[in-house]
Amino acid sequence: MQRKKNVVPSTLVVSLLIGMILLSACAAPATEAPAAAEAPAEATAAPAKATEAPEEEIEEPTEAPEAVDSFADLPEIVIAVAGEPPTLHAFNTGHNEVNTVGMRNVFESLIDRDPVTSELIPQLATSWEQVDELRWRFQLRKGVVFHDGSPFNADAAAAAFNLVFDRDAKIDHRGEIATQYGSGIETTAEVVNEYTIDLVTAEPDPILARRMFHFHIPSMAAKGVPDSLNETPVGTGPYRFVEFVRGQHIILEANPDWWGLTDPAAGGAINFSRATFLFRPETSVRVSMVETGEANLSMNINPEDCQALNATDGTKCVGKGSADTIFVRFDANDPASIMTDLRVRQALAHALDWNLLLDTILLDIATPAAQIVGPAVDGHLASLEAYAYDPDLSRSLLAEYVADGGQIVPVTFAFQQERFPRIRELADAMAAMWKEVGLTVEVLEQEPAVFGAEFQPSQHPPNRIMMHTHGNELGDLGGTLTSYFGAPPDHGCWCVDEEMWAMIEASRPLSGADRTAAFHAIMQRIYDNSYFTYGGYVAFQYGVSENLDWTPPLEHFFLLKYMELN
Repeated sequence: MQRKKNVVPSTLVVSLLIGMILLSACAAPATEAPAAAEAPAEATAAPAKATEAPEEEIEEPTEAPEAVDSFADLPEIVIAVAGEPPTLHAFNTGHNEVNTVGMRNVFESLIDRDPVTSELIPQLATSWEQVDELRWRFQLRKGVVFHDGSPFNADAAAAAFNLVFDRDAKIDHRGEIATQYGSGIETTAEVVNEYTIDLVTAEPDPILARRMFHFHIPSMAAKGVPDSLNETPVGTGPYRFVEFVRGQHIILEANPDWWGLTDPAAGGAINFSRATFLFRPETSVRVSMVETGEANLSMNINPEDCQALNATDGTKCVGKGSADTIFVRFDANDPASIMTDLRVRQALAHALDWNLLLDTILLDIATPAAQIVGPAVDGHLASLEAYAYDPDLSRSLLAEYVADGGQIVPVTFAFQQERFPRIRELADAMAAMWKEVGLTVEVLEQEPAVFGAEFQPSQHPPNRIMMHTHGNELGDLGGTLTSYFGAPPDHGCWCVDEEMWAMIEASRPLSGADRTAAFHAIMQRIYDNSYFTYGGYVAFQYGVSENLDWTPPLEHFFLLKYMELN
């Protein structure tokens, strides 16, 4: 379906849309979601510890100290981002630039991806092989050192992996990457020799190599220092951590000991002496910073701002589709939640006119979706169609629920500030649609750190709806199922579904057609139970200074080694 290109001020859009909701009782049929975006020396000084931002007015970063001699003549780059990360932990940095700003320049993984093709390529591992169905072997790169001067070798890598996979360790030590991108299968790292490690799984994990792209390896030398893993990131990457001031910025500087300076296998180059990531939650401020030359790059640009930047000398807009899907998650977990009843979840799903929402608010930055992953992901079920917009059905389902003794109580609709462009306008319009069918809805906009702290049902009161995005760069449904639909404790489903949890557990060791078939059965069960509803596949747009050469990769990470100022 062709998206409308007319540009309307966002506040007017919402006002008009809410008016249309109140005046219209006609149901618009849902359309099938189109294809998503294409798949795909001497030791240096220890970095400074993170500090809390002062209470007073936010200041711009102070003048940078001199860069390392070999990079003194290189320019600096400034990137304006939507929000600050809740933590700088290496085991939380496999997500995106909303949760883990700039940290992929500090940390590296065993396996990387080609920025153009997304093909798996060597990084800290030079090669890998599956020895048998339970053992994967990785040959490690020699001559690599961490930013604190400690050596990268098999002992260092194994210590990091055994921490992240240790479910008995505190979450602030091991992070969440094992949950987000792990298989759920017990995994152990074994040292074979100085530069060889094995990852051994209790059951077969056919896509373990793919998962390694998301597992960054920090220096474990300071593990015993309280909060060091969360606040003082030490990796092997082309840039090293300088400072994190909450509410203001993250600063990185070029790493003079990066192995990639002498080895072309690293890809890219160090083209900046220093990189500053400024936290600016207001879209208009981020756009203005690119227009005035205060920033070289700005994330999450609205469609009309994109047009304006393209029409302005010295600036441009760069956009690209992503693997991210907008989803809406219902609290079917807490016994006190009205959404434990299937009819209430169905009513919530059928009350949303996603065609109207996408056409009038998100414009051309999203295309319709009927499930949490796109067609490029193994497990995507092509037969699923978006829940039809049918407000009369929603009212009927709610009436039936009440007739059987149910009680309609207020629900809270939470979302993360600036997760994607126009999310606030979208949330307001969705709330109006739910109110039209008889629900009382409180819209709750949260900063990233607060939103993350209340992400799970045990962390907030009952009767919460949550809107977020999920990106599956693995190309395999397994990680998605573990994170969003599997059994607790770490993440898992906002539901109680023992049968589905058993189905997910049984799918983990499967491969090939058997794996796909198992995934399809699980996706059908999720759909039939209306645990989620979905908005669309998101295309992200960026404001860029004309002299910055950068093409966003599929994962949309700000990889400085692939950027250059001309």
